[in-house]
Amino acid sequence: MPKSESAAAVGATPAPPQQLLRTANHEYIIGGMVSDCSCGGEGRVLRCLRRGDGAQLAVKVVPSGRMAANAAQVGIMRALDHANITPLLDFHDDGVSAYLVQPLARGGD
Repeated sequence: MPKSESAAAVGATPAPPQQLLRTANHEYIIGGMVSDCSCGGEGRVLRCLRRGDGAQLAVKVVPSGRMAANAAQVGIMRALDHANITPLLDFHDDGVSAYLVQPLARGGD
């Protein structure tokens, strides 16, 4: 096989597309889905990496219209401080999608 053939041509899984998310507080590099079942009726959950400190997080991406109706929900989520509730670390709405950044839960629950 010639060396000029790409990895995709030989059946390798391509890397997930990456997107840069800039909020008022941080920049995040958004990658692939957290798991095969991380897409639901409200949106999808993707892995992200916070630039600056390299923290691995999750970002829930939902259509802007759904969050516009629930703007108070964002305020409530930011104020919550409970061991059994995943905190909202950052939020951004670009008019098309709303991005809710939260810690990456790796326990499967």
